[in-house]
Amino acid sequence: MQTLTYRDIYCPFEDAISPFAEKLENEIKSWINQDYGYLPEKIRRKYEHTGVGYVGARLFPKTSYSGLISICRFSLWAFINDDAYERCNTEQLEILRLQVIAALRGQAVESDTITNLQLPVLRKELLKLGGASWMNRFINSLDSYFKGMQLEIPYRSQLKFPKLEKYKLIREIAACVYPLVDLIELETGTVLPDEVALHPIIRRFAQLTCRIMAWANDFYSAPLEDGHDVLNLVLIIRNEENCTMEEAYTKAIAIHNTDIQEFIVLRTVLPDFGEWNSTVNKFLENITLMITGHLQWLELNTARYKRGGHPGSDFQN
Repeated sequence: MQTLTYRDIYCPFEDAISPFAEKLENEIKSWINQDYGYLPEKIRRKYEHTGVGYVGARLFPKTSYSGLISICRFSLWAFINDDAYERCNTEQLEILRLQVIAALRGQAVESDTITNLQLPVLRKELLKLGGASWMNRFINSLDSYFKGMQLEIPYRSQLKFPKLEKYKLIREIAACVYPLVDLIELETGTVLPDEVALHPIIRRFAQLTCRIMAWANDFYSAPLEDGHDVLNLVLIIRNEENCTMEEAYTKAIAIHNTDIQEFIVLRTVLPDFGEWNSTVNKFLENITLMITGHLQWLELNTARYKRGGHPGSDFQN
């Protein structure tokens, strides 16, 4: 089971890919070597094989090129931020969180974190695409991601496994998927009003999406993280239930399948959103494309979860 592929993971949704995939990949390689030229060459080479352009092209296949540029700008920043700071302490992470949120709110920030130089550019692009109300939701989602990272610190620093139910709550917000769900609104071409975007059933779709995509990451990274990390669904199940790796995979995939099935059922019982019904349906359709696209990216377009392809440990050297 440690050699599972996306075909082993239940995902009944259609997939698509943007025609801009290769163009995005070339653009991002130039960012890596120019905007992130301060990174050691070894790390930059790994990000060149992360497939950030394919993150945009597969997860957001119907988005315009200008929208994909912003999505990829955010995705590259998020990867580097996550890798560089996943093992920092609570105080360091809180300083970073405040700087990032302030920068995205348009406030002047004195920061020695070079990564954050991209944030004013990102803010300008996203405001143009989504507007102030949407931007506020996006910032709140990113703030939640940082709080999730903070909750991970005690477990990762002590290499102590959290309980499974606790992990599910932490992983949901620490996976940095809520901001991607917000970005789906830009793909539909119409931003949802707060009363729709924050409706309980829409929030449940967002929650399920975060879980489904987080579990997929865990499926692919478990063999590499075994013995080095404790924040992985498969490894936690194996530890908690004292079972084999194969049995842990089977139980983890069952959790994934349950979440997928709930997503499918919820789509059949949508409330009436009036004039927003069409936009909500497009929003949910694009989320399903993101879920499938994420699995395709993991399997076909990134070296991040292959041995020697993850830059995280290089930041610690």
